[in-house]
Amino acid sequence: QAGDYVVTVDLSNETDAYLAGHRLEGRVFFPGVGYLVLIWKIFAQMHGIHFERLPVIFENVHFQRSTIIPKEGAITFLINIFRETGFFQICESNSVVITGNIRVSKNIKKEQLDLPPLSPPTDKENLPMNTGDVYKQLNLQGYEYSGIFQGVKSCDNYGTTGVLHWFNDWIPYLDSMLHFVIAFYHRVT
Repeated sequence: QAGDYVVTVDLSNETDAYLAGHRLEGRVFFPGVGYLVLIWKIFAQMHGIHFERLPVIFENVHFQRSTIIPKEGAITFLINIFRETGFFQICESNSVVITGNIRVSKNIKKEQLDLPPLSPPTDKENLPMNTGDVYKQLNLQGYEYSGIFQGVKSCDNYGTTGVLHWFNDWIPYLDSMLHFVIAFYHRVT
């Protein structure tokens, strides 16, 4: 059985206004990680628990397209999650935006990756960067992040290690993790 949920996003609403800080070349986009957070919250609601207390695993996630948020007016997401299989789908304007599977982790310690701690490169080209440095680099690439979407506090110029701001919101926090990949992709290719 599927759970059908409707989520409306409107930049004029106080709870959604912060999303205006997620801009690319002048247009406001709904963050890709935002879809995953919506699914996580609804899935937890289906299980009768607060989402931050429910460890989940996402699998086979496929982003189909981006969603532009208009400056005026709202967008509406139709969200389906099949309780039995965990298959989910988010649609907007009768078009699929993302699909995948979500499940409760039975043993999160067993399922998480056991990675060694990262340390910054030690060569002489390794330089510390602050928030302003990182977002200047991203702005040159067309990413116009502002407000709590400027979540990288500091990092090295290779983008291998860094510190993120926590603004009590999972969407900008997770999105900021992706900023390392976007800003420093050229350094590792």
